[in-house]
Amino acid sequence: PPTAPQLLSHRECWFGDERGWAPVGSRPNLGLAGPRLYLVWGLEMSTLLINPTASIETAGGRFKGLLTAMPPIGLALLAARLRQHGREVAVYDAFIGRNGPEGVAAEARRRRPQVIGLPVVTPCAKEVFVQAAAARAASPDSVIVMGNIHADLFAEDILKQGLADIVVHGEAEDTVVDIDRAIAGKTDLSAVRGISFRRGDQIVRTPERPQIEDLDSLP
Repeated sequence: PPTAPQLLSHRECWFGDERGWAPVGSRPNLGLAGPRLYLVWGLEMSTLLINPTASIETAGGRFKGLLTAMPPIGLALLAARLRQHGREVAVYDAFIGRNGPEGVAAEARRRRPQVIGLPVVTPCAKEVFVQAAAARAASPDSVIVMGNIHADLFAEDILKQGLADIVVHGEAEDTVVDIDRAIAGKTDLSAVRGISFRRGDQIVRTPERPQIEDLDSLP
């Protein structure tokens, strides 16, 4: 694959495996069922989105045979939305690499982003919390943001336990942009709709964010 400086200077996205690499837009035939690795590279990256690793047995239960690794499309959409608004972002897929907390910590330490985002679904919640703690230890100045259904429902518990600094409620495509801007500009998070966050001993929940009506506006 090209070197990181080359990628950074051209602001490109690449995917592949040991058999070959190519720009995402070119859709080469690498003989893969799907992209084995998805990376978004940027300059002065401010947000790192992590697709956390999880046990297939834990996540799938009796349906584990139906589960397979696939590109983190949801995170890719969030990354594209951030870039659409001029923000710099990277996506790290710990699930495909089975890298666990060590891999997440290494990526967080290497990039030192302002914001680290992780999705949380109930079957994998404990594993995600361990990986979030590893990211926090590796990059203590980063703000930890969690989203998806489990984080949405259990936001107060997550924040009280210090597992995250911010929880996103509902759709995140516009919320992550506002969070990124607020953290970068050191402005009041209470102006960001659709989140909960901790202020001292208090849990603050901001007004709900309207759903996105124009889906064609999404990248």
